Amino acid sequence: MTMWEMIVWVVGLGTIAHIVPEYLKAREKGVFDEDKGNDKNYLDRIEKLEERIRVLEKIATDKSNNLKDEIDRL
Repeated sequence: MTMWEMIVWVVGLGTIAHIVPEYLKAREKGVFDEDKGNDKNYLDRIEKLEERIRVLEKIATDKSNNLKDEIDRL
């Protein structure tokens, strides 16, 4: 085994030794569970964020004098 092969092996094993515990922690927390019903929560959050973006776009593109009043109403 040459020096470069040994370096590759050491780096590879070090990387794996770091990734495996992180993967196990994530699996323990349920990050990979898709059947928990989080889709509804994510869809609700996305819908709220889209509405906020629409309001911000309207404020940013509004050229009238009513801009201050509209900001105050929000």
